[in-house]
Amino acid sequence: MGTRSAPCTRHRREVLSQEEVALLHVLRSSGGRAIDATEAAQRTGMSRGLAALGLELLESRGLTG
Repeated sequence: MGTRSAPCTRHRREVLSQEEVALLHVLRSSGGRAIDATEAAQRTGMSRGLAALGLELLESRGLTG
């Protein structure tokens, strides 16, 4: 009987929604400048609430930089 190791989480792929991808694009195109939910909403066409939630989610996943 062999032993099985846990899958490597370092190479885990994140599945992102279209909204998250749009927010990441806005963040990365800002040149390191902080982006708030209002500006993110204007630049993506999302509601301010959705943009705020998306930015918070990306930050919690460690994807904001």
